[in-house]
Amino acid sequence: MRWRPLLILSLTLLPAPQARAGTLHVTTSPYDFGSRNVSSPAASGTVTISNSGSTTIVYGVTAGPNGDEFTAGSAQFPVFLGPGGTVLVDVTYDPTDRGADACTFTIADNNSVTDTFQLMGTGTAPKLNITATSLDFGDQLLWDAQTLNLLIENTGNESFGNGTLSKTLQSGADFSVGTLSSPIAP
Repeated sequence: MRWRPLLILSLTLLPAPQARAGTLHVTTSPYDFGSRNVSSPAASGTVTISNSGSTTIVYGVTAGPNGDEFTAGSAQFPVFLGPGGTVLVDVTYDPTDRGADACTFTIADNNSVTDTFQLMGTGTAPKLNITATSLDFGDQLLWDAQTLNLLIENTGNESFGNGTLSKTLQSGADFSVGTLSSPIAP
């Protein structure tokens, strides 16, 4: 019987590094953009996601219902957020109509808890009511001018016009429209 050398290998398997669920917090939630005119450029801001637990992977954020007027995102996603770490999320509000708006965003991460933050704002705009849709001047003598008034009321929550209403209303060849000395306030 012959002895052969025996090679014994000892292998130790180590688990692959994994992020563990942390505890996320969002500063300034809800983030309130306040009142914004629907014709203004989009308002922007920043919310901060911070981690008070162990390392967490934040993949991004997704909008819930009514998210068409709000955006939230960051070029940094996905990000490993260590204990005490933070990531800034750029947020915008671009209202399309008058009234209060709100949207809840869900933070996509490897956390077992659903983390969210809310954005809110109010769209403002003028709303014009005209009391008469037509004016009847009746029979007029040539070169005999007659003036009739038309009431235009702004029942919205934002001023209308830049002081020259004639640029907004169409004038006919035989008719003229006066001008205003200031915009129509709400």
